[in-house]
Amino acid sequence: RLILLLVAATVGQPPLPELVPAGWPASAAPASLAAWDSIFYVGIAGQGYHLAPVIAGYRDWVFFPALPALMRIVSVVTGGDLALAGVLVANLALLAGLLVAGIAIAEHDGDGTPTVSQSLIALGPGAVAFGMAYSDSLALAASAGLYVAARHHRRWLAGGLLAFATLTRPPGILLGLPLAIILWEQADRRDLRSVLRQLAPVVLGPLALLAFAALQGVALGDPLAFVHGQADWERQTGGPALDVLTTLLVVTFAANTIVVMLLARSKLPLAAKAAGVVGYASVLASGRLLSNARYVAMGWPIAWMLGRQGRVARLATVGLSTCGFLLYAVLNLSRHLPP
Repeated sequence: RLILLLVAATVGQPPLPELVPAGWPASAAPASLAAWDSIFYVGIAGQGYHLAPVIAGYRDWVFFPALPALMRIVSVVTGGDLALAGVLVANLALLAGLLVAGIAIAEHDGDGTPTVSQSLIALGPGAVAFGMAYSDSLALAASAGLYVAARHHRRWLAGGLLAFATLTRPPGILLGLPLAIILWEQADRRDLRSVLRQLAPVVLGPLALLAFAALQGVALGDPLAFVHGQADWERQTGGPALDVLTTLLVVTFAANTIVVMLLARSKLPLAAKAAGVVGYASVLASGRLLSNARYVAMGWPIAWMLGRQGRVARLATVGLSTCGFLLYAVLNLSRHLPP
């Protein structure tokens, strides 16, 4: 986080003036840590969802409510500063995600792997968003939390975390797969009713999504506003302006593809593999490379798998990851490339 703050202080740029809505509040947070999508989260936290496009044809219907709700709560501590509240929530969620992921890793591998793996989670190229007023670190914490809760037979707590993950961002609902795997492994498969009872918490993810759709139906007159609003974003958003950035995104996606293939062949538990693939699956579902580093960063078992290498390979991986983190931090915070 100190690295990120240093980059923000040296090359960080505030949001483009034409993309800042009227009445944008002043904040004590570094402006570059509350730029890009953070603008919309601050707007929702302060005013709720808007019927009309907020800025330049962009609608805020596509953003899910967990982060704005927490920002509104934490703003009581920050004196009403919603942007600062968003940055605090994101970084505290990262801390929680690192601690819980460390528990999951240590319980499986002992005490040798967690520190390296936690470093790789925090220093991945897409981990820049974990320090910004974005919802990704909430999804990370929920993913690791539901994994540990389910492994400890706290299945309804795990189901609640699945519901929370679903309300952070759309790929959160995919975490129902690793949860279902763990609960299936724990079930008495000789009794169908026992299996159904064991798997029951998985339904909390779809129910959370239905509740959000119902809320948008009442407030906006369209229960699928978060889907229809995305189409407006696709029409408004172009690709990177420079070929070199396109090349960077393609190289990042190729590297992520190789790592996910290695994850599939690793000796990690099946549920951990599924949790690691969730972010990558969201890249494929969206069909967009622009934020592929950020999407994949949520898959903390990828860092777990990389942290199990030999000492030299671990050091090399941490070094490469840190270089990628620095590169993306400069590009993201200097306003050259969205996270």
